[in-house]
Amino acid sequence: MSLISNLKRFAIVVVFSIFFTGCVQEVNKEGVTLGISGNQLTDSFKDSFPFEKNFVFGDLALKKPSIQMPKESNRINASIELGLKTLFTNAIRGNFTISGEPKFNQKDSSIYLQNLQLESFDFGRLKISDEFANTFRGAVRPMVNEIFKNYPIYKIPKDSFQGKFVKNIKVENSKLLVTYGL
Repeated sequence: MSLISNLKRFAIVVVFSIFFTGCVQEVNKEGVTLGISGNQLTDSFKDSFPFEKNFVFGDLALKKPSIQMPKESNRINASIELGLKTLFTNAIRGNFTISGEPKFNQKDSSIYLQNLQLESFDFGRLKISDEFANTFRGAVRPMVNEIFKNYPIYKIPKDSFQGKFVKNIKVENSKLLVTYGL
């Protein structure tokens, strides 16, 4: 058998396996596009949490991530609960929301957030000045960027060959659309 006929058979197997394993959004000359919902992303992202880190000045804990994809946006929002205890304060509880653009890393078949923006930061009942909140956001931003560089929001299963065929990813109509093709 020729290499071309083997590739055609392989492509057919890929297309049918994708049809039966995901929510197909579209099939066109570019390939097969699957939609991944915010709930599916949240379930996958939860595998990276809780995140706990001890620093010289205190302890940081991040937990209970939740992913949303606003309808009119091409960004993914992640809301996360925050626990912080420093040498100078009692335990502080709050949450923050970041947004970022999805980026596929073929090396580990995972999707990460890039170009992060800190959208909101809430310290719960703790009343703090705007000046302190801005200073705190500036101090936390590099840490949040580093965390999301290393913790994927979605992983294509290791036993799947789908990661080798990802051509494009984008956010559209509140779904992460992953296009697979040759």
